[in-house]
Amino acid sequence: MPIGLTSTYYDKPNEIIKNRAKGYTNIEGEYSNTGFISMSLVYSAGAILSNVNDLFRWHQALFKGDLLKKETLLKVIKPFQLNDGTMSHYGYGFFIRGENDELSIGHGGAIDGFRAMEIYYPPKDIFIVLLCNSEQDNFMDLFNNISNLVTGRSMTPKYKDLKIPDEILDSYVGSYTFFADKKQFIKIYKRDGRLYADLSNGTGSNMALLGQTETTFYLPDVFRIPTTIEFILTNGKVTGLYWTQEQKEEANKN
Repeated sequence: MPIGLTSTYYDKPNEIIKNRAKGYTNIEGEYSNTGFISMSLVYSAGAILSNVNDLFRWHQALFKGDLLKKETLLKVIKPFQLNDGTMSHYGYGFFIRGENDELSIGHGGAIDGFRAMEIYYPPKDIFIVLLCNSEQDNFMDLFNNISNLVTGRSMTPKYKDLKIPDEILDSYVGSYTFFADKKQFIKIYKRDGRLYADLSNGTGSNMALLGQTETTFYLPDVFRIPTTIEFILTNGKVTGLYWTQEQKEEANKN
């Protein structure tokens, strides 16, 4: 049943839902149907079916005060202060960022076979939504290009994409266990001359690594939080990496 909007649903695989999109996986340039995942497991973190029109209606209702009181909304979109006094870039369900001195409010999502991103730019009253029913590794590049075109920002990327010799990339391939939590690890693998990363906790997969130097890589698929991986070499041998996402975490190569 709809949840109150024209064509937004809680996904149930046994129900016939008109125009429901199928998710696809892209492996080594070949598309295939994404494997089954129970929507009872993901719940609000991926089980909602919607479209750009309904998401725009939701956005308008939220920021016009139809859903929340003004004072409540201001708390939602205000960066949260951490216990050590520093300010995060997150409120209650939104990332709050300044891009080229321009405020942006939004969030992304990813689940098997699907990618999504919505961003609101209050100074220009511009709201952008991108929904994709495949696990394309260039999804965030596409969103950034659309956002730059719509907002009038320069499309010059802030990061490089250096060609790193294959023998160096091959030496980085492997599994790395985080020091802070031995149950968590990051898998680095190579495909079509590029490195990719998967996080064991499922919060990131098929993330492309763009070379900034021979040891440091930028992850453009992690939107709103600048993320890098720096490989650690000891006596010429790869022994670990630094995962930096606001804080630097070290992982040891298995």
